[in-house]
Amino acid sequence: MAESERSSRLRAAWIAAAVIGVGVLWWAVFSLMGRLWWQADLGAEKVPPPARVEVHAPRHDWVDLDKYSREHPVWEPARE
Repeated sequence: MAESERSSRLRAAWIAAAVIGVGVLWWAVFSLMGRLWWQADLGAEKVPPPARVEVHAPRHDWVDLDKYSREHPVWEPARE
């Protein structure tokens, strides 16, 4: 009976030590990440905004839209 009580206490001590160790490791990682993230020098390099996108209408002078409208009064998607 005393041996099983001792082994259960030893197991509980190991579990408690593992939980505390994981907690300390968790705190250390997040503390380090916080220092790296929020105390970083963000003003060292300023990146200019990207150039404005210019969209040009496609050429359609090769298409006879009047003829197409006469031959296709209702638009339907192409069937392949």
